[in-house]
Amino acid sequence: MEIDSQATAENINRVQRRLKYEIGTLGSIESACDDLRQLAGFHTISADQAEGTLTVDYDAVLCGIDLIIEKLTKNGVSLGASRWNRIKLSYYRFVDQNLQENSKHTPHCCNRVSRR
Repeated sequence: MEIDSQATAENINRVQRRLKYEIGTLGSIESACDDLRQLAGFHTISADQAEGTLTVDYDAVLCGIDLIIEKLTKNGVSLGASRWNRIKLSYYRFVDQNLQENSKHTPHCCNRVSRR
């Protein structure tokens, strides 16, 4: 998967996450991938069965990590419960929330010289 490094209006909030999951059945991973592809703002997903990882690429403003986890658990895919995975998920939530809040913010500076 190749992601363009230029920040354009289309991919300015685009993030790539690597999620480790508990090894499950192939059918549950496939159905979860199909559900995720239908989400608004979702770009790509790839599963590595040997390592037990999912690489997801999505727009953080339209689709957050919590929605992705919800779709995965609905299809019977459970994420790894190690301390490192919990730390990564907390960081992903933090970054997604910041991107969502920053997208709603309107700048107030107009680059004028202040009055004196």
